[in-house]
Amino acid sequence: MQAGHGSQSFPEWTSLYVAAPNLPAALLRNIARFAGAHIYSNQGDVIYATGELLGVHTVSGGRRRFQLPRVAGEVVDLFADRIVARDKAIFEVELPPVSTALYLLK
Repeated sequence: MQAGHGSQSFPEWTSLYVAAPNLPAALLRNIARFAGAHIYSNQGDVIYATGELLGVHTVSGGRRRFQLPRVAGEVVDLFADRIVARDKAIFEVELPPVSTALYLLK
């Protein structure tokens, strides 16, 4: 094990240690994936999620694909007040650069 980071596996879990500050988002996302956490998007945007809300902030904008942990009867863009998907676990939207979107998952 090198100084500053490492891992140790146990029968039912794995311990990761990283002493470096400000880890890149891609590394944190991969650690979360390894731990079994749900990943809504791989595109590096800031994501805030609860059972009923999905908030996204993007710097670059563009086409975005979101994978929900379950099928949503409706995905409603709360700022535009419109339905963007029905009966889907995956939906795609176009986001402008430097923008925030908020979706209600019904």
